[in-house]
Amino acid sequence: TELGRLTHLPVESIDQIKDAAHSLVDQGVKNVIVTIGSRGALWVCADHEELIPSYKVNAVDSIGAGDSFVGAFAHYYTNGEDIPTALRHANAYTAVTVTMSGSQTSYPSAAELPQLQEQLGITVDPTQLA
Repeated sequence: TELGRLTHLPVESIDQIKDAAHSLVDQGVKNVIVTIGSRGALWVCADHEELIPSYKVNAVDSIGAGDSFVGAFAHYYTNGEDIPTALRHANAYTAVTVTMSGSQTSYPSAAELPQLQEQLGITVDPTQLA
């Protein structure tokens, strides 16, 4: 939704979302990350685009999902992960949060996260990490 408002372009399909993200890159934005709910997250920069798939879970409440994604991405990226790896970890974190009710109350701590991900069958596949 925000991407469509920023670019004044349609953002219904993945191709339209890619076009809108590229329009921001063409205007000088170095990296564009678009969260696309159950479809994952799209990363676009001048010489690369990558759709990072989401993890399929039984979602209970998506309130706060975007905030949990941004927080998790910032955590992983500022701790040294490259963008695609941090995006995969952020998707995994967010998948856990949407299985619980509430916004901040659904955010697991670093200590709780591995067990919750294991219970949901969520693993960040090391063969897919850049």
